[in-house]
Amino acid sequence: MRKSFHEELGDLRKDVLVMGRVVEENVARAVESLLDRNSSLADQVIESDKKIDRMDMKIEQGCMVLLARQQPVAVDLRMINTILRMIIHLERMGDLAANIAQIAKEPTFDHYPSRIIDLFQEMAGLVQDLVGRSLRAFADEDRRLTLSLNDLDKPSDELYHQLIREFGQLHGDEELMNWATTMVLASRYLERIADHAVSIGERVAYLVTGNYADLHIVD
Repeated sequence: MRKSFHEELGDLRKDVLVMGRVVEENVARAVESLLDRNSSLADQVIESDKKIDRMDMKIEQGCMVLLARQQPVAVDLRMINTILRMIIHLERMGDLAANIAQIAKEPTFDHYPSRIIDLFQEMAGLVQDLVGRSLRAFADEDRRLTLSLNDLDKPSDELYHQLIREFGQLHGDEELMNWATTMVLASRYLERIADHAVSIGERVAYLVTGNYADLHIVD
């Protein structure tokens, strides 16, 4: 027996959350691989990104089938629209995590400036929290939780700019400066992951209220 429209939509919603959990795990593992210079873990993140890409395509195809066959309206249409937008953000977050993991595979530097590492770890913690909250907001359709994403994003942005200032003050040999360049990239990738998490929050707020103003909750 063919599943009902709402059963199929429910399955797609579950698939998004599964995809989100893989992305969330990849972000955490990418940061760990970079800080520990763990090439094996980095390879796992890069390989797992292929799974994220496959899930992205499967969910998009499922949404297209429902749109063509059922012509949903109101909240059901908003749910499908939210899912389609979310998987774009999740897929890009997965790519950014893979980019961080790729950096972890580059030659190591043995004398890391502890101040920079501490700031990077603090920023990574905030970004990972953002990702987790954005997924919980979708799972619970919690608009109030989406508003907390903006509150977390601001300090993560401040840490990013603080890191850039710290990198700008570094002076040393070629090995140190090459390391600094890769860490600037890794910090930028984290900053972009945070932006995507906040964008997911915007889509969830719109899903809940149907108010287009909720698509601009970020200053």
